[in-house]
Amino acid sequence: MAINSSIQDASQLNNSLTGLRSIVEGMGGDFNKAKKVIQSFTADGLVTTEEAAVSLKNLIAKGFSLDQAEQMMLRFKDAASFGRQASL
Repeated sequence: MAINSSIQDASQLNNSLTGLRSIVEGMGGDFNKAKKVIQSFTADGLVTTEEAAVSLKNLIAKGFSLDQAEQMMLRFKDAASFGRQASL
């Protein structure tokens, strides 16, 4: 059961990164830079790599540059953290 779950999680992550690569490279961006954005964004463990990849992909697909998308994601994350803290 745990093996199946791990395989499914790895597959979902791979699909997310493949979609991100397609969008980033299709918009003329650098996928390695996008991966670094994902790694730094998920370093604190509050957001999964899959969620971050999907978010970044969606923002870039809507016309944001990689830098703009990163700033937007950080703002959303900060707002969510402060909202969570306020509810405690």
